[in-house]
Amino acid sequence: MNKTLEEAVSFEYALLETYKKLQLSEKEVLVLLMVNHLLKKGNALIMPSTLAMVMNYSEKEIDEVLSGLITKKYFNYSLGDENRSPIDGAKTIIYNSLFYEVLRDSDRDVQKRIAYFSHRFEDLYQRPLSPIERETIRNWIDDGYSDDEIQEAIQNTNAKTSLKRVENELKAARKRKEEDKNNASSPDENISTSSPALEIAKKFWNNEN
Repeated sequence: MNKTLEEAVSFEYALLETYKKLQLSEKEVLVLLMVNHLLKKGNALIMPSTLAMVMNYSEKEIDEVLSGLITKKYFNYSLGDENRSPIDGAKTIIYNSLFYEVLRDSDRDVQKRIAYFSHRFEDLYQRPLSPIERETIRNWIDDGYSDDEIQEAIQNTNAKTSLKRVENELKAARKRKEEDKNNASSPDENISTSSPALEIAKKFWNNEN
């Protein structure tokens, strides 16, 4: 399970975002939400009778739902194990689904950006780009260069000469920015706290707020 994402995105939000794709029924969703709610309130022992007291389902109905969730590995009574939550399995499945969904969305965005800049260079060169040239553009994006940075590098170089000149300008511009930042900030402020997982978590945290 992605711990960074779990810390930034509530279980309720993650469940509601993914349950349809995971083929969970609304009844299963409601039971999982109630289990999570009771766990937050300090109820360590979750049984069908416990849930029946606070839900409009009979104990038999809830027992059937929990049996199905156990089969799907979303629920476990975890009796006598203080280090395990009855919905640890659900959290693993749900957060992994959410994480990979974000990665797929991110990859689609990357493909669109590659296509945009590939078409731009093909217009400049009046020929299709080679696979190596497309991979070069992909590397710029993977290295974290923004569209604005790439556009600026194209403008500041004779892009018709080669992609290498654009790449050298990108690296030089980044180096200049880092030097300016180092000159203007303290050592502690230069420590990077970013990571792909953290950026994904920030995105979902912002959506929740």
